[in-house]
Amino acid sequence: MGQSSSAVWANLTSAPTAQAVNSKLDLIEPTSFESSSGIAVRGELSGQRIVLGNTALMDEEKVAWKALSAQAEALRSEGASVMYLAADRRLVGLIAVADPVRPNTAYSGQRDR
Repeated sequence: MGQSSSAVWANLTSAPTAQAVNSKLDLIEPTSFESSSGIAVRGELSGQRIVLGNTALMDEEKVAWKALSAQAEALRSEGASVMYLAADRRLVGLIAVADPVRPNTAYSGQRDR
């Protein structure tokens, strides 16, 4: 059975929330939240419609995303998953997520001999 939106929100935000609390930042409760598997997180925060997701979502939400496409591709080429962030149909940035390469991890780009 799938998780509720609030459970997904808690899972997505637990580490950032802990950091925000430790940094004494004020947290704002979203007035709505919706997640779509594999494509999007949508919600309302302080009266603004916030969307976070891929280019298909940005197209669906009528957000002009191409201004950051080169930066997104550069991040992807380094192994990051990239999400576009928009507020009220205006692109405001990118979020890139990547696992750090561990020092004991064999380089996967080496050819088999």
